[in-house]
Amino acid sequence: MLARIYAERGLTLRHMTYSDARDMIEIRKGVEDPEYYLDMIDMDLETLHHKYLDAVSTRDIIFYGYLYEEKKCFGLDYNDLIFFTLYIFEQNPEIRRKWQERLQYIMVDEFQDIDKPQYRLMRALCGYHKNLFIVGDPDQTIYTWRGASVKYLLDFDREFPRTKTIMMMQNYRSTPEILAAANSLIAQNRNRMKKELTPTLPSGAPVVWMHCESPEDEAGRIAERIMALHDKGVPYRDMTLLYLGSSRIAWGASKSSSAADLDNADRLTNVYMAKLLEGYTAGEAFYMARQSFFDYNDGYFTPHQALTIVEFNLFGDPFLHVGVRREGAKAHPRAVKALAKGAVNAVVERKCVYEAAPASLLDRVRSAVDRNLSLIRAAVDRQLYEQLGVEPRSLSTVTRMKYGNGDEFYAFNYLQTDGTIKSCHTATADLKGNVKSIISTK
Repeated sequence: MLARIYAERGLTLRHMTYSDARDMIEIRKGVEDPEYYLDMIDMDLETLHHKYLDAVSTRDIIFYGYLYEEKKCFGLDYNDLIFFTLYIFEQNPEIRRKWQERLQYIMVDEFQDIDKPQYRLMRALCGYHKNLFIVGDPDQTIYTWRGASVKYLLDFDREFPRTKTIMMMQNYRSTPEILAAANSLIAQNRNRMKKELTPTLPSGAPVVWMHCESPEDEAGRIAERIMALHDKGVPYRDMTLLYLGSSRIAWGASKSSSAADLDNADRLTNVYMAKLLEGYTAGEAFYMARQSFFDYNDGYFTPHQALTIVEFNLFGDPFLHVGVRREGAKAHPRAVKALAKGAVNAVVERKCVYEAAPASLLDRVRSAVDRNLSLIRAAVDRQLYEQLGVEPRSLSTVTRMKYGNGDEFYAFNYLQTDGTIKSCHTATADLKGNVKSIISTK
């Protein structure tokens, strides 16, 4: 739907990304304009279409275009299902009574994140039997940005006077030291139920609080702690770094939600893998990934994007030579045997161990911990400078590669700019620092 709207009205991801558009639509429906559904009900398709075409701002174009696309295909999203149900219940008491009688028991989980429309629907559905069971923790409210309110949980016993409350105070996960720190911090919240978790685990190490000046400082301190533990005999495999955030953070989350700021390799790989999972062959998926770059830049490849495509095609993705057939078709046994044989010389593991400007905490920690990498880098820097005049400071990334036969090596990528021409030099070296190959592209 969004793709059709963007194409029809000349919008690009520079105006608003699809992700931001989805969030905007959800917030507008649930918080800013909760009576939007009346337009979908009262307006005929042509009238709603004109309202979409008359919209001027990017927000209005996307929002009314989305409502028009929904009505055109008789579609409803999650918010619509709630608002339309409430509308039907209000207009038709006999239908409301039918569903009240049918749903004898109602349970709502994560009640601290319920919003007003969801609360209204809950009240309507439990109005006959009044058998309502909710589970929630007012100290864990995280969706206020989209209309959730903890007041529905805090005021629940006043809205439902016969409520029986069961407090689950025992914690089976954390040590007493961790719970003491958590209890002392959460006690400062104003809007909460007074409660204090009690531990079941034995005492452990004291909680360490660390405030860092920058992401680099944070990674450096974590790396120092890792190396100190390793020097005391703790194997790396027994250490775990926990973090809270989206899955992209482990491999280099972008600094912005804007697609324009996404790393080129990430954007290419995301489209490629998505198309593979949809059932396209590797060749088709790669073509679509290239096309996404082309479409995004209105028919033009930036030098860096062109270089990314070349590198992706030349060096690397272990799935590039593997065809994925549609409709669950099974590969021919001889093809499976050939792939198994070829896998010995295919890259089976790839891990970034250095970035000139790493975007994630884990990338910085990896760079700081790998002591041997700096020695190998010095040898590679020296050889490329002597042979090709490549400046060491142009090193962009270092990737550690592992083949199916067990061989491992590093790939050093140097990106240089000479006026408007960007050149890339990729040197491969074994784990002892011996340079095996050098490939240059422009």
